[in-house]
Amino acid sequence: MSSKQIEYSGERASERCWRAMRRRAVVILAMAVVFFPGMTMRSGAAVTIVWDGEVGARALRSDGVSGWTTDFVVDLGIFANGFVPTTSNLGTWGANWLSLGATSYNPAPGGDVTSANFSGSVVLEDNSLFAAGSQVYMWVRDGGSLAGFGEWLLVTDDAASAGDDWLIPDTTFSDQTTPAVTWSMFCEADEQTVVFGGVESGGTGGEWVAPATDWCYQTHYVPEPAGTVALMLPALFGLGVTRRRAITKRAVG
Repeated sequence: MSSKQIEYSGERASERCWRAMRRRAVVILAMAVVFFPGMTMRSGAAVTIVWDGEVGARALRSDGVSGWTTDFVVDLGIFANGFVPTTSNLGTWGANWLSLGATSYNPAPGGDVTSANFSGSVVLEDNSLFAAGSQVYMWVRDGGSLAGFGEWLLVTDDAASAGDDWLIPDTTFSDQTTPAVTWSMFCEADEQTVVFGGVESGGTGGEWVAPATDWCYQTHYVPEPAGTVALMLPALFGLGVTRRRAITKRAVG
């Protein structure tokens, strides 16, 4: 057999082998569709999440009079590593916060509100950073700072509330082709769990004045962390000692 015949024979063998492998792959895929019909739809489909406020909602600062401005940011997200926010751990909220997305507050000109003052949306591609089932919060801040010393409102919708729970969906088993997941901050106090700030009829945490008029949301002033004052005391004490020594030295001289 010539070298050309050998080469041609080898090519034919490789082609037959490739065809057999391709047929086998097609058979395996067909069996998967028959025995696991949901598998192809559950390959990590993205989920769209929409959040907004109630139409006509009136939002006030802690003084009970001034309204929110465009400096206010409405941030949607979760607290990582099982962290549970309370009024006693305000200083560590920022270090544990994972933001899904944020949007600015838009006050209506002249108080004429015909649409929600804030709304946003995000596409959750997977659960690598936002674990399925994690509790979601809406965190309102003036200026958007996570460091405190400002006006905050933190609400969620969990098992203690009348509405649907705000929980991160499982994208692994999502076949969402329909409407997005929608979470709304309503004016009814029983629809949300208020962690800090106020919704409708009352509030919790921080410093605030009860509004004299109808209102929906109210941020409360974040008090200065006790730890900050404690850290400043040694420095202030040392400054006082140094000052007294300097005065004494001048008097003696």
